[in-house]
Amino acid sequence: MIFFGAAVLLLSNCLFFGFGWFFFRSKLFRDFEIKRVWVQWHFAVVFMLASSMLQLIIFEVLDVLDRDIRWYNWKINLYGMLAYVLLVIPYYQCLLFLTDYGISQSRSVVSSAVFACVFLYVFLRLGDPFPVLTSQYGHLDLIELGVSRVGVVGVTVMAFLSGFGAVNTPSTWLAYLMRQPGQNELEHARRQVLQTMNSILLKKKKLAQARENALSSSSSSSGGLWSRLVSVVGSGSSAASDVRALTRDAAVEEAFMREMFLELHELHQEEERIEFSKTQKGKLFNILGYFLCIYCIYKLFMVRCYPFEC
Repeated sequence: MIFFGAAVLLLSNCLFFGFGWFFFRSKLFRDFEIKRVWVQWHFAVVFMLASSMLQLIIFEVLDVLDRDIRWYNWKINLYGMLAYVLLVIPYYQCLLFLTDYGISQSRSVVSSAVFACVFLYVFLRLGDPFPVLTSQYGHLDLIELGVSRVGVVGVTVMAFLSGFGAVNTPSTWLAYLMRQPGQNELEHARRQVLQTMNSILLKKKKLAQARENALSSSSSSSGGLWSRLVSVVGSGSSAASDVRALTRDAAVEEAFMREMFLELHELHQEEERIEFSKTQKGKLFNILGYFLCIYCIYKLFMVRCYPFEC
């Protein structure tokens, strides 16, 4: 029975991971090339952990599988989710931010590790005034310490996100608030993307030529020992500085091109939204948008009037 439960949970986690991977590739970034495979891995793992925790709650209610198997798998998912929320995601986001702006890999790794440690310390210190209970056995439980703070902060963040969704959804569905992007605006965005791509290609060619010149100057130096040393040091230092400068410029322009591509993609999405609003389903969403808008106004009025009992 234990092996059967472990096999069922292992199979379901593999299915969750595969679905998360497929959803990321086919839906979230369908029109944008993600060069970093680890981003896809992290998303799929987080999706697998969250889906597995929901599955275990359903299994607990229905009393499916062995209790010990459910408990051990719950602890594994909880520890994994806490590790991602408190360490992996802050570290990796900082690492991506630094590497996208041309900072070297070694410095980015060290800086990201320092940032993750500072984030963990601030997050733990942030939970000191929270009205949460500590362990009754006299020692700190990592699950209690993490879940108590993640629970309080998470509920607060979810409240902000739900308020944002209640306001953003009508603004997304209402045809009155949709903006028709002009053809000149689209053409200008396309030209900017193409010009940046050509500039990056030119930088890449110069970078390859600079590396080739550095290798040829270091290998073809001739003459006496002193002249060879002077020529290698002088040309090598200038070539290395050129390579570093071109690498940094190319990385910055690649990050800039990704931002411009996302802006162009948003313009195309705006066009698709306008075309969708003309369909029957789009008209239904438009009516729902007006309903949610009235509901938001009603909630704002109730929140403002409740303290004064009006």
